[in-house]
Amino acid sequence: MDHEGILDRLPVVVYVVDSASGDVLYLSEGVKRYLGHVPDDLGTSTAEWRGHVHPDDAKDVPILDEPTRAAGRPFEAEYRMVTADGETVWVREEAVLIPADGGLAPFWQGTVTDITARKEVEEASWRSAFRFRAILDELPAIVYMNSLDIPLKTTYISSRLEAILGVKPEEWIENRRLWMDLAHPDDLERMMVEDVADYPDGRYLSEFRMLARDGRVVWFRDEAVLVRDEEGNPTHWEGVLVDISEQKVAEESLREAEERFRILVEKGSAVVYIDEAAPPWNTVYISPQVFDVFGWTQEDYLREQDLWEKALHPDDRERVLAEDAVKDDTGETTSIEYRLIDVRGETLWIQERSNRVIDADGSPLYEMGVMVDITERKLAEEMSAELAAQTYELGHLREMDDMKSAFMSAVSHELRTPLTSVLGGALTLQNSGKSMSEEDYDRILRMIVEGGHKMGKLLTDLLDVERLSRGATILQPWWGDVGEIVGGVVADCGALEGHPVETEIATVRMRFDSVKVERIVDNLLTNADRHTPAGTPIRISVASRRGGAWIVVEDEGPGVPDELKTVIFDSFRQGDTPEHSPGVGVGLALVAKLAELHGGRAWVEDREGGGASFNVVLASLSGQA
Repeated sequence: MDHEGILDRLPVVVYVVDSASGDVLYLSEGVKRYLGHVPDDLGTSTAEWRGHVHPDDAKDVPILDEPTRAAGRPFEAEYRMVTADGETVWVREEAVLIPADGGLAPFWQGTVTDITARKEVEEASWRSAFRFRAILDELPAIVYMNSLDIPLKTTYISSRLEAILGVKPEEWIENRRLWMDLAHPDDLERMMVEDVADYPDGRYLSEFRMLARDGRVVWFRDEAVLVRDEEGNPTHWEGVLVDISEQKVAEESLREAEERFRILVEKGSAVVYIDEAAPPWNTVYISPQVFDVFGWTQEDYLREQDLWEKALHPDDRERVLAEDAVKDDTGETTSIEYRLIDVRGETLWIQERSNRVIDADGSPLYEMGVMVDITERKLAEEMSAELAAQTYELGHLREMDDMKSAFMSAVSHELRTPLTSVLGGALTLQNSGKSMSEEDYDRILRMIVEGGHKMGKLLTDLLDVERLSRGATILQPWWGDVGEIVGGVVADCGALEGHPVETEIATVRMRFDSVKVERIVDNLLTNADRHTPAGTPIRISVASRRGGAWIVVEDEGPGVPDELKTVIFDSFRQGDTPEHSPGVGVGLALVAKLAELHGGRAWVEDREGGGASFNVVLASLSGQA
């Protein structure tokens, strides 16, 4: 039998080495398949063999030397060799020392096996495990594996442990009782009862607190599964510890907020409700006050969804249901007052406010509202309104009485003066007219005529104010120049002989009632003459303003106090000028009413340098009859 042929065909390299000299006595052809070298290329000594070992492994690979032989133990080594093509292969070398026998010297008999494929698998497995460990260490949770020992022994725990609790993984693995030392005292007993060994179904879930090394309290959710082999036998536990501290804080805050909300809702006086945000809009919550206000229990209200609608007052039902339908369709915030009939048959006034609550995406979540019993307020409002009506009536009567007194006082005073002049002059003419001089006769006659004119003007003003108050005055507009009308009034106003008049009159063409504008200017000039010292100038100006006319009459009198600037245009109100006749108080009222009739207004303000500035703005009456 060709023994060497058999050895050459083996999937290993077979060699025989002299133990004393290290010479290679035999090397099978299998080396050519591994290294691409024929036996002659490798020489005849183990030293030359070692020359083909990978440089990174050469210094660490043992040799078949005397110490190895003396120890009497088999030779084993794994290392890399470099092929003739420069490739690297992993080999495993095993040899035994054959002692001397029958005159033969002792020798090493061994094999070299190509283990490159196995090493590549181990390398891939190691790299996969390394990557897996790296992934586990980067997870925001702690991953662990526990044995089935009692008590449980942790065989692996990810480095996230140190980031969360400040404990190194190796410390946790070495100290089986460390988890009990770190457990929160209030949770330890429960944690020991809930040990994973007590979950034979292979599922474990628990939440508990642990104390970090820096004193922080950390909430964990612990989830683990029992891993079994192919035959169904349990091998170990694999689990994950998730830090849920933020979630627990949020849950606690939510619980506190809900408690505050419950106290606010259930201890207040208003009835709070929550309805669905979609048809059929059923009520899903009603606060306990529904019994105190209406006499309904919460259970009754939620069971009978039409209870509120049935209780609406007949006079309010149609209006309230219509507004409620609009609210359901639009989701707009609403506020409505209506009447309900409670279980006792009494009518209650209710104020209801509601709005639709939506989520971050704008989708409706629910309708929330409050119902407040405002019956007492409504009764108070009704009593107040009735009292106010009575008070207004009394005040109106008192105002009318005061106005009548003011009117009688003013008219009697204003009429008395010219009437005295007329009567006195007439009596003088009657008794002494024939004997007095012509000059005195003419003077008394002029006094009688002027007195008659004053009484006539007063009566005309009173009648005009009365007509304006009733809306009986009709304008007769025409196109003309306001400035021309004002200038004519100034030229014809004999009452201003004691005051120098300064004018600044512009042409303002517009549609207006010239007679009414003459009355405005005449009354303004008469007012200035009446309330300013003799000899002081009066200034009048006319200008265009926004398509209308702006008339200003200024004087250097005492001015108008702030508290009278508005009321001075009311009927029978005038300034306090003791050195001059106060007048009947209708002149400025007539000015204001005629200005309003022309679509304008009248006001008074302080004149720069002292005195008063009376302003009238008139709008063009274009288009009016």
